[in-house]
Amino acid sequence: MQQTAVPDLAHTHARPIHWVATATALSAVLALSSVLQPEPATAVQAGPETRPAPSTCLL
Repeated sequence: MQQTAVPDLAHTHARPIHWVATATALSAVLALSSVLQPEPATAVQAGPETRPAPSTCLL
């Protein structure tokens, strides 16, 4: 097997503490997303809009 010219990088080897931190962060996001739900959408029937008459003034 051929060796690479670049040495192994530290961020390519995940240690158990990184997995624990990732799992903790993911659990926190899931817990917050289940608690912080948006209000249910309600459709309101809007009445007819009244618009001002178009201006006939030509400058």
